[in-house]
Amino acid sequence: MKPALYTYSPYLRFAGGGEKYFLGILAVLQEDMNVVLICDESELSIIKNLSLQFQMDLSKISIAATKIKSEENIQNIVSDHAVFLV
Repeated sequence: MKPALYTYSPYLRFAGGGEKYFLGILAVLQEDMNVVLICDESELSIIKNLSLQFQMDLSKISIAATKIKSEENIQNIVSDHAVFLV
């Protein structure tokens, strides 16, 4: 069983250089871990566009889309026994 890695970046909607590296790390980690990307519902199309723009296969990454109003919304998604990377 692969370990779970939950990730969140509040900067995905501001597509600059850092998002490419963040998604690149997730693309590599998805081979050995169950990666869950937590994002706001409004960022789903942004993530898809970034993966196409940067030509990254993110197909093994699960996306947990929710309305994020506070940190508590994010913490409610993360499993108690998982690694959480911000």
